[in-house]
Amino acid sequence: MTSHSPAEAALRLSQLVDDKFRLLGVLIEKGKQQQQQITAGDATALLQLLAEKQTLIEELQRLQDEIAALQSRGDLAWASPEARARCQSVAAQCNALGQLVLELEATCERHATTQRDAMAKQIYDFSNFNSRSSDSYSLDDETRLAEFDESS
Repeated sequence: MTSHSPAEAALRLSQLVDDKFRLLGVLIEKGKQQQQQITAGDATALLQLLAEKQTLIEELQRLQDEIAALQSRGDLAWASPEARARCQSVAAQCNALGQLVLELEATCERHATTQRDAMAKQIYDFSNFNSRSSDSYSLDDETRLAEFDESS
């Protein structure tokens, strides 16, 4: 990380917090799209969306690491009390958005699990239906074959 003066560090921190706020907003939108993809059962689109989200999450982690490094300095020089208060306000909003992202993730996970279980049940039921159907078509008794003697 580049060495910043205390004033530059405060300005950079404010920029990073703003970036984090915007990124969390994008993650919320992607989470809503994820819910739609799960409901639609579109695995291809869902996998593409999850790859996009992974990139965003990596960027979020990078931002968070840089924010933590600046905060740990302890020698930030804010341009004004208002600039500091604004940064604190946006950081608090980030915390709320982060919580919303986590809630969306939990909802998506529950919904995906429900969808998966329903699909597994359908496959199981279909498999059992096919098995029962096969049994009803089989002619295991030789005498039943005679009933269909072509000479009749």
